[in-house]
Amino acid sequence: MTLETMKPYDDASMAGVPETIRGHWMQVRGGRVFYPLDPKPEDVFIEDIVYSLSRINRYNGFADAEIKVAQHLVNCQWMAHMDGHDVSTQYAILMHDASEAYIGDMIRPLKCDMLSFREIESHVQGAINAALNVPDGYHAIIKHYDNICWAWEKRDHFKCSLPWPNTPRIPDYCPTMNIWSTMECEMFFRDTFTRYKAGHEMNNAVPSDEEWASDHWEGQSDMRDWRNV
Repeated sequence: MTLETMKPYDDASMAGVPETIRGHWMQVRGGRVFYPLDPKPEDVFIEDIVYSLSRINRYNGFADAEIKVAQHLVNCQWMAHMDGHDVSTQYAILMHDASEAYIGDMIRPLKCDMLSFREIESHVQGAINAALNVPDGYHAIIKHYDNICWAWEKRDHFKCSLPWPNTPRIPDYCPTMNIWSTMECEMFFRDTFTRYKAGHEMNNAVPSDEEWASDHWEGQSDMRDWRNV
């Protein structure tokens, strides 16, 4: 069977997938709904993104450790920080896979050949960018750090010896990658989001602890080095 000969899903196959004038919807945190084929900024909430990305495994879960999307994003942002990029660039890098909170993390071998999925991903990411004031126009630098981070993940958490095409060099400052728990992913991703969104909106000034801390997150900056917990 080929993609050209596949038949559309019938009603029985789509049981449990409700549809409205905006298309099919999915439930997110707190009983809210999200329309992946009709994403709108008003449907985007950072708590949904933090929760989901802290639970989604990269590589379909087949790495030798449970590498969460949230940790991947913070590691990408951290490398950009180490290389001296400005706050707005780091914020864009931090949020570049936020759409996966709503549509999942598709493996690269499939995504490369699935234009329709990439279009959906782009629309969902656009709604997120509008809702959370994520700057556009950073595709090249995002891909640069995304690729370095998967090389880092491969080095430390894959046994397969087959070469990966075009694997970039890993910076010397990258330690052995320790893996965060779900709760650590939630804390560190939200911490970084809070700081760098505020910094982007303050014209590239990262706020101090006193300027950004809420009662819920106060004191988190006193935790041990979050890259090596």
